[in-house]
Amino acid sequence: MGTVPTTRTPVRTLVGHDHIISKIQFNPSNPLELVSCSRDKSIKIWDLTKNLCIKTFIGHSEWVRCIDIKNEYVLSCSNDHSIRLSHLSSGTGIGLMIGHKQVVETCKFIPMESNKYLDLLTNKLLNSVNSVNGTTGNGDSFNANSIVNNKLYEKLGYKYAISGGRDDLIHIWLLPLPEFRPHRPPLPSLNPQGLLILTLNEHSSWVRIIDFHPNGEVFSTCSDDKSIKIWNFKKLSKLSKIIDHDGQDNDNSKKENLKLINDLSDFHSIDNLKSHNGFVNCIQFAPPVIGFHKLLEENEKQADKDSIESEANGEQKTSSSSNDKMDEKMKLLKKRKLLEQSIRCFFVSGSTDNTVKIWV
Repeated sequence: MGTVPTTRTPVRTLVGHDHIISKIQFNPSNPLELVSCSRDKSIKIWDLTKNLCIKTFIGHSEWVRCIDIKNEYVLSCSNDHSIRLSHLSSGTGIGLMIGHKQVVETCKFIPMESNKYLDLLTNKLLNSVNSVNGTTGNGDSFNANSIVNNKLYEKLGYKYAISGGRDDLIHIWLLPLPEFRPHRPPLPSLNPQGLLILTLNEHSSWVRIIDFHPNGEVFSTCSDDKSIKIWNFKKLSKLSKIIDHDGQDNDNSKKENLKLINDLSDFHSIDNLKSHNGFVNCIQFAPPVIGFHKLLEENEKQADKDSIESEANGEQKTSSSSNDKMDEKMKLLKKRKLLEQSIRCFFVSGSTDNTVKIWV
């Protein structure tokens, strides 16, 4: 007989919310901070070393259902039918996404790996708006390339978001950028309204949770319609062939020559999983078995070691911008390779039928 485990007791209790707490998440930029949201309409930041709430801000007018954190920014959704983008440490509202017609249950930042597919969609949408405005004589126009290719998105670490709600819909948004002033936290965007670029409507009841595969391109959604759907942003694009002067296909160029599919109505989920006998309340892809960030650090350490050895052997280092860009591409490729090596190809789901299911 094994020993009976000792009864666990909490070492700290964080008190401050006045109603149901909907979600909690560690701050990825500071693991000693915890962020929570509540039916009391507030978002709170907690310092776990001091057992104190160090920041409270209220942007929503109703129950805050879900939060997601990316670097210095937090995405939140609410019973007030909106999604808000805020600067986390200051609580300043940056942007607002309005489009759902019912409670918004879930929201997430879309991984940057999917930007190249969603950029195609955003470009088409902005150019079509320009075309309509030109026809009607409105006069308002967008420089689609300057918006889509704004380097500030890369610096901030976010660009697109996804949300799901009780209107059975999934919305995908281009997020607004904050304004910056010297010696001040980020300010609200001059154009705070997020741009709705795509709506997915395959679920027939409330959309509960959205979760991304570690590769950043595939995601899953679950619903009260008892189904789980798998989607792949890569299906938004097609590769056009480039013919070399010798008449051969240029495979190396295909990756850089993505084009949007002709008909967006052709973009569907790639799988529809039905096994639960009740509402599917939660889903999650298995995280990499080994943290790929740690593997990448080890790889970079080895690269630095190789560089030192090369210098010791009298080899010259180049510092041209082209070589710097090549180094960045190599690091990205290595990161992807390490990620692929550590991915576990399964995910889990939980339901009101009292079961947890594992899918491969």
